[in-house]
Amino acid sequence: MGGTSLATSSRIVKRVSQAIVSLRREFIIFPDTNRDQDRVKIDFYDIARFPNVLGCIDCTHVKIQSPGGDDAELFRNRKGYMSINVQTIASAKLLVQDVVARWPGSTHDSAIYQNSYIYRKFERGEYGDSHLLGDSGYPLKPHLLTPYLNPTTSGERKYNEAHIRTRNVVERQYGVLKRRFPVLAVGIRLALNNAINVIIACCIFHNICILRNEQQPVNNDDVPNLEELIARGQINNMAFSDRPSLSYGFRRNQITQYFDNL
Repeated sequence: MGGTSLATSSRIVKRVSQAIVSLRREFIIFPDTNRDQDRVKIDFYDIARFPNVLGCIDCTHVKIQSPGGDDAELFRNRKGYMSINVQTIASAKLLVQDVVARWPGSTHDSAIYQNSYIYRKFERGEYGDSHLLGDSGYPLKPHLLTPYLNPTTSGERKYNEAHIRTRNVVERQYGVLKRRFPVLAVGIRLALNNAINVIIACCIFHNICILRNEQQPVNNDDVPNLEELIARGQINNMAFSDRPSLSYGFRRNQITQYFDNL
């Protein structure tokens, strides 16, 4: 690489990515103040009138080389390649509000969420009646609303359409991230800890680009068409039961009634 040895290049990437990651708390921020939460919820409401949304959650796989060792096979995902399963929470403006980039590719999305700091804060009730939106790969929670698998009423269908339109921001976020930083799309050939730092550094730079109103990279066909997603009615095939307990389903039922009355 321009006369620089591979070992030297790796050391440079390691030091630079570590320096960028040190800025994480400054640029990757989940809305904690009432003012910030209200602003985020208004931005989401403007998409499809879905109330009290603080973020849309999902995971994306970033290909890596085998980390080696006894646990290497844990990183092999269900598509057969080694990866880190990266969880992000997107704002309506595609900002990365939270990122978890340490779990092996074989880890289920819901397990990553239920072992996250944000999950514990929601479980403690720190965000009141606010919630995240996730696909059916997540279990329904009071603070994590998922779509109906088989909507039968007008309210349920309206709820699902608004849910899909709103949650689409996290799919778009991944599309923009991987076009802006192709290494996230093609894979990272670095030691595991360095790969994790590169992923987080890309998220930080992505947020800086949005805050500076930088032009988004040219779109491609990586992200499914929104109308296609709505027509399918359901995005994720590895779905949890659509028969939640009464306490977990109460908030979704409330919002379904709200959509039924629109």
